[in-house]
Amino acid sequence: MDEIKLVPGTDPALLYRSFTPLEVIHEGRDHRQAFSATQASFQLLRSALNLEALGRYTIQIGRPNPLGRVRVPPVSGIFRESGDLAGYYYEENPPHSYSRPRLAERTLMRAERLLRELRHARSGRTTLGLIEDAIEKYGKALDTTNWSEAFLCLWQVLELLTHDPDGKYSMDEVCKRAKILLRQHPLLADLLDVCYVTRNRLVHAGRFAEEGLRDVQMLKKIVEVCIATTYGLRRACPTRESLFTYYRLASVSNNELEVQSRVISHIKRIRQRAT
Repeated sequence: MDEIKLVPGTDPALLYRSFTPLEVIHEGRDHRQAFSATQASFQLLRSALNLEALGRYTIQIGRPNPLGRVRVPPVSGIFRESGDLAGYYYEENPPHSYSRPRLAERTLMRAERLLRELRHARSGRTTLGLIEDAIEKYGKALDTTNWSEAFLCLWQVLELLTHDPDGKYSMDEVCKRAKILLRQHPLLADLLDVCYVTRNRLVHAGRFAEEGLRDVQMLKKIVEVCIATTYGLRRACPTRESLFTYYRLASVSNNELEVQSRVISHIKRIRQRAT
């Protein structure tokens, strides 16, 4: 991940205004390449900070606003190493209003800890790499006010966390594994069935509720818990292969799990004697 820090000389009071200037350091052949390369890091930072909204339900009246607190910047400047301005980019369709991103200190510390951990585990086959991809998609869902698009982005997070890329794709398996992640939240597991019906109606018939924010926030809560649960498994299941072993074993009965445990212990004892 690129180095991201407050712009030198920034007045700390800006933290309590509408914008906080950040500096992302990256080398490139020209300003276009440098800007493109830093976007992924900045998007991940915003997504990690927006996880602070975990579990929050928003009611909106009037013009819709993105669900993310830390939003896409309206303008980005690109500077040469000497400090001279090389160019700038701006959002063609920025949100019509910006609220102050008042983030608690614990939120900043949690995001910093998460990003530091992700920096050292960027392999696509690791569980942390999977979590990073999931958080990025989650962040994109919180950037749009097109609620059908946001819903599909969030559903893609579920698929990312639960679909075995080396196996046959099955939506039933996606839901089954997501419910394993939701085991401590039975109400959300029931809501997943409702979201599944909504997803099928949107994908196959192109139909989505005119007031789709409610459906988005329902799925958002499900996705947040699934991300948090997967993150909690990162040490016991550090690779994607081990994560899908967890899904397989978590779905069997206690009796069958006990049988498998005894058999595995027996095989390990035999191999220890052989060595």
